[in-house]
Amino acid sequence: MNTIVKIFIASIISILVGIAIGISAHTASTLSYIAETPEDNYKMFYVVPYEWGFGLYDRNFTKIERIEVNRGDRVILIILPRPFVPDEIYEELEHEFGEKAIEKGLVSSKDEFEKLMEMEEERMGFVSYGVMYVPHGVAIEGYEDRVNVVAKDGLPIIIEFTADKSGSFSIYCGLFCGWGHEYMRIDGGLIVR
Repeated sequence: MNTIVKIFIASIISILVGIAIGISAHTASTLSYIAETPEDNYKMFYVVPYEWGFGLYDRNFTKIERIEVNRGDRVILIILPRPFVPDEIYEELEHEFGEKAIEKGLVSSKDEFEKLMEMEEERMGFVSYGVMYVPHGVAIEGYEDRVNVVAKDGLPIIIEFTADKSGSFSIYCGLFCGWGHEYMRIDGGLIVR
């Protein structure tokens, strides 16, 4: 093997090791933050933005329809963009939205939906940790002063706030993310009793 090829291979290996270390360090800091907080002092949820919707999960990563808390609860939201979501979960979410899009007449077929997704990834896509994704915003109506972020760099975001307003609040994407942006909304996604 000539020297240039060896240097190229060594460089690729170094980059991959650096990425793995970066992911591990970020994940470890996120998990230690959560582990250090007593469970009865907060309610924790995961929010997975995808093309074009949100997956909501409880602290055990069980899928839920909406986030429900009591007024006065401390809430921790962990926003998990595409690079940090297992493929099978992400693909399941996109598949569910694709079926709803066909059902509602937004697209005529699965092929049309796939084509729109590919077009938006190509037009607006970012690559983080080797994964292509479209960045999304996560905001909650009535709580925008505390929950209004953009998962643009492909890393998880932790948001902590006190649910001090009772009612039903919509979760929506606060960043134009292409064709399906207007459908990226969960009416009543946060319920504060």
